[in-house]
Amino acid sequence: MKDTEIERKDSESILIALEQISQTIAVMTNVVEKLREQYIEKENSNNAKTSMENSNYFLEEETNQTVH
Repeated sequence: MKDTEIERKDSESILIALEQISQTIAVMTNVVEKLREQYIEKENSNNAKTSMENSNYFLEEETNQTVH
């Protein structure tokens, strides 16, 4: 093989490897974004649930009082 052919094949291999790395990073970025969205939704849901429980607690406190 001539040196120019070897260099061309090496260059192609490098470009293919870089493309594969780029695609892997894109997939990983999408996964991280989805995980972030799910985490935020879960946190918002938990915060809403806690807020609701707290507001129900105060309602129960007020309604369980006996008037003499």
